Amino acid sequence: IRRQRQMCIRDSLIGLGWIGAEQITVGSVLPGSSILWPHQRFNQDALRIVRSMPLLNPIYIIVEGDGAEALRNAEVIRAVYRFSRFLNKKVPGVIFARSIMDMIPANNTGGGDGDPRWKFLVRDNAELEHTLTSLLFRGGPGSWDKYVTMDLRHANIFAYCASKSANLVKIIVATIKNYFDTHPELNKFKHVKFRMAAGPVGVEAASNEVVSKAQIWNLTFALLG
Repeated sequence: IRRQRQMCIRDSLIGLGWIGAEQITVGSVLPGSSILWPHQRFNQDALRIVRSMPLLNPIYIIVEGDGAEALRNAEVIRAVYRFSRFLNKKVPGVIFARSIMDMIPANNTGGGDGDPRWKFLVRDNAELEHTLTSLLFRGGPGSWDKYVTMDLRHANIFAYCASKSANLVKIIVATIKNYFDTHPELNKFKHVKFRMAAGPVGVEAASNEVVSKAQIWNLTFALLG
């Protein structure tokens, strides 16, 4: 009977611990150090820095090609441009996003005396592909390195986020994943793939995901002894 009571108590603790572990916030709740109180100077300064310097918290989505000039494709250009606009307008917590495809509409205004009505992607595929290629030969050495490789094999999409707090990171990543799931045309490109995610926010999201998956089993094995 005593043995049965011990097993019952153990199973109850595991069950309660399992439910409680599901409610734990994995990751940084607030900017700064988790070993200090929120009102302490270090954490207060960290909060001010995050609010005033959004470039500290980017997440990167990589457009990965399987060979040179993989991105020199009109459908790929339009897909990346639409995704970048989605990051700018529809993802909570993203302050602004940038990719090399965002520079193409602005490039068109040069031929229209700066008229903003010329700020669009042209419909002609050959002209659109040529415009992307011509951008690489503008600016100084290394001007486009953070956006694209010079052989047009890989591109980088930046999304600068308000912070790296656990809840915000979860919302951002879930929204981006939902976009990929609801836009199957992104998977039809045989020579190009969209990869999640790098940068400080991407690393934070990956770390939180691994910890959240492992913590319940760690708790279970600890209680089982």
